[in-house]
Amino acid sequence: MATTQERVNVPVFVSSTYEDLISYRDEVERCIIQMNQTIKGMEFFGSSPETPLDKCIRTIHECRVYIGIIGMRYGSIEEGSGKSFTELEYDEAIKNKLPVLIYILDENYPIAPKFVDTGEAAEKLKEFKSRLKKAHVVSMFTNPADLGRKVTQDLMDELKKDRTIEASIRRIPSRSEREDYEILKGFLRRPHKYYGQEIELDLYLTPNQTSSAKVSLCKGLGLQVGDVSYIGATAKSSDGKESCSITMLGEGEMADWIDTIKEPRTAKVKVRLAYCTIKEDTKHDSGIIIKEMIYKRLILLDVINDRLF
Repeated sequence: MATTQERVNVPVFVSSTYEDLISYRDEVERCIIQMNQTIKGMEFFGSSPETPLDKCIRTIHECRVYIGIIGMRYGSIEEGSGKSFTELEYDEAIKNKLPVLIYILDENYPIAPKFVDTGEAAEKLKEFKSRLKKAHVVSMFTNPADLGRKVTQDLMDELKKDRTIEASIRRIPSRSEREDYEILKGFLRRPHKYYGQEIELDLYLTPNQTSSAKVSLCKGLGLQVGDVSYIGATAKSSDGKESCSITMLGEGEMADWIDTIKEPRTAKVKVRLAYCTIKEDTKHDSGIIIKEMIYKRLILLDVINDRLF
C-alpha cells in the first residue's frame, strides 16, 4: 500500500548573468527539478522570431515565482533603457507581482577576475544591488551547493504560502499493489501525466551497471552528478501475468544500497516516477543527426524490504 501526494508543477523563472554563473544555475536547476517544479530560463529557450529580451519577458508572464541570482557582473545592457537584461527581468517580475527571491554572491568569495565588472558596469551593478537590498530580504551565497540549499528551502517555504497551490495539493488514499502497477504502466505510456508520483513496487532487480550515470541524465532528473548508481528493474502485476521493465536510479544512500546488489534479488521499494528529454548525437552514414530522446526512470526513495532471489 502506498500513500503519496498529487504534486502541482510550478514554473519558476531563474534570472542571472550566464557565463559567470553557469555552475550556479546548474545547481539551482537540479534543486528545482528535484522538487518536481519547472525551471524557466535562457538556457531552455529554443529558436524564436522574438528578440531575446521579448522572449524573457513573455516567459516571466508564464511563471509563478522569480529567482534572481546576482554575481559580480551587471550583464548585457538593453540600449533603450540603459538597464541590463537581468534588471529588466526583475522589473517585469515586480510588475507582474511575482514572489521574488533574491540571492547575491558574497563579495569576499573568490571569483575569476574576468567575471568581475569594473567601471560604469560595476557602478550600475552596485546601484542594482542596493535597490534589491532595500526592496527585499536578500540571501548572500558563496559556492553552488550553498546557493542550492538556500534556494531549495526558500522556494519550498514560498510554495507553501501560495494558497492556490496549497489548495490543489491533496492527500491520495492508500492504493493497492495492483493500482501502483497500473500507475507505472500509465507512466511508461504518458510520463508527463504521472511525473512526480510516488508509488511502492515489488521489483526484480538485475545488477548490470557498467559505468556511471550520464551527466545529462542526472541533470535532467535533478540528481547529483557523480553520486548516482543505477540498476535494471522489472515490476510484475499482482496476478503475475504482466511485467514492465525499467531502470531505477538512486542518489546518495540509495546509490550505496544499489551498489551492494551483486546478484539478482527482489525488493519492495518506494520510488518516484521521473522523466526528462535529452538531445543526443546519433551517427549515420550521412553524418550526425541530433535526436531528442526521452528517458523514463524510477528514482529510489526508500527500501521497504529486500531478499535474494
